[in-house]
Amino acid sequence: MPPPLARPTTSLSGGVGVAAHSPATAAAGMALLDAGGTAADAAVGMTLAACAVEPFVVSLLSGLHGIHVDVDGTTRAVDGFVDVPAVPTGGRRAETTIDFGGARMPYSIGGATFGTPGLVAGCWHLHRRFGRLPWAEVVAPAIEWAGTGFVLSDRDESLLHMLEPVMTLGVGREVFCIDDRMRVEGELVRIPDLADALRQIAEEGGPTLYEGAMSRELATFAEEVGALVTAEDLGACTAVEHTPPTVRLGGWQVRSRRGLSPLTDWVARLDASDGPHAARLALAQSPTPPKALGTTSLAATDADGRACAVTASLGLGTGDWFRGSQLNSMLGEVDLLVGGLRPRTRMGSMMAPTAVVSPTGQATVLGAAGGSRIPSALLRTIDGIVLGELDATAAVDLPRIHRVGELVHVEPHLEDRDEAALVAAGFTVQRWTSRHHFFGGVSVAGAAGTEGDPRRGGVGLAHR
Repeated sequence: MPPPLARPTTSLSGGVGVAAHSPATAAAGMALLDAGGTAADAAVGMTLAACAVEPFVVSLLSGLHGIHVDVDGTTRAVDGFVDVPAVPTGGRRAETTIDFGGARMPYSIGGATFGTPGLVAGCWHLHRRFGRLPWAEVVAPAIEWAGTGFVLSDRDESLLHMLEPVMTLGVGREVFCIDDRMRVEGELVRIPDLADALRQIAEEGGPTLYEGAMSRELATFAEEVGALVTAEDLGACTAVEHTPPTVRLGGWQVRSRRGLSPLTDWVARLDASDGPHAARLALAQSPTPPKALGTTSLAATDADGRACAVTASLGLGTGDWFRGSQLNSMLGEVDLLVGGLRPRTRMGSMMAPTAVVSPTGQATVLGAAGGSRIPSALLRTIDGIVLGELDATAAVDLPRIHRVGELVHVEPHLEDRDEAALVAAGFTVQRWTSRHHFFGGVSVAGAAGTEGDPRRGGVGLAHR
């Protein structure tokens, strides 16, 4: 049986812990830590488990970015995102529209939007570099959850219904519908064939998706659904490790990837600015569009002091399913196509798992889901931990501020004086009526404590 679900807990300072957007995902990570695993073991196990219990936002055929802080403070970023195939245009695609709470956004789906998936390569790399448990043991919780299925939460139901135009295509109709209706809160979801695919990956290792039997099957399937990814594209896909750049904020170090995310630039602007704090947060941000992607974020810290965070994304999904995993639709995400589609290059991403390190060397890692709101959600949480001297729970709870041009979206618990400061700085303020999925979901683990974002049904589990 899968590890028992645990209820969200109050975050603890330091210690062993995990944070994720799903209780099942978090339970998988905590079980691996309790078995003696490292933070990377837990992060990889949670990423794979999320493919079974958060299938609206992530699958084995997605991409990821990760960050790892070792016991000596060495910080490394791992890029396991999505590659553009060698032949990037043509194939079969369709257009659809998704309603994000009143804002209707056009999307391209179908086989031609499938990019070469780096998630499994990223998991394999993180495990081989920073893990301790056997690979098969790290994959085991995901296999268990895939076999038994999971029960839809109210947030799952809301997200599923929002994504109905793509989630009811092909195998998705069998997975997410009963007769002619979408599944609702409290009903069981189980994805056919996913447990078998995970077992094969557990037995043969991550490379089987890229150069083994599974890669040949996937290449054949891709051709059948009008996708552009070939066996050669899969064989060329690898995870890339690098040292992330560092910027400073209030005497702390903030380490994060650049890519399409402006987070490090925003942190540097915040550090150099003065005036009312809410206005500083808005002015630090570049104007960004409101578009969203299907993404999950998770974080872990282990008994030795290592910390690891992973952010993974399916995009919207193509509507095509291979052995229990929906194909990513990253080639259809217009916001990511900076510079066009260049063959065999790694696509850009807003994802930005981050480490913040105090002047005394204590590290906390965090990541966020939310498309263009990823940087603003992370900026606000980092601001709380560093400048506000808050623990993870209080920092995640801070009212979010997200700038779109000269309009600033704020959450309802922002203080009136902060709204007045934004207006005085020349912004138009749109105050939301509730804390909302729109403002992203942050997961935090490390010295500041452990917390999952309630905006995305997040769970933080910790013990000393």
